[in-house]
Amino acid sequence: MSQLEFIKVRLQETGEISRNECLRQYVSRLGARIQDLKHLGWQFDTEVRPTTRPDGSKGKDFVYKLKK
Repeated sequence: MSQLEFIKVRLQETGEISRNECLRQYVSRLGARIQDLKHLGWQFDTEVRPTTRPDGSKGKDFVYKLKK
């Protein structure tokens, strides 16, 4: 399965996908793939969510939500 196919399936299943989720699946260019989907007519809202790393430090995750 290609990176774009993985992202499309995940968006269709859950309605959203995050950068950290993609990194765990070895998809490092989520932003580029989102742009590819935008060119195909897909529409998104973007959200920044706070996260806590395993070492306890604070971070953030970028989440793309599919517009209905």
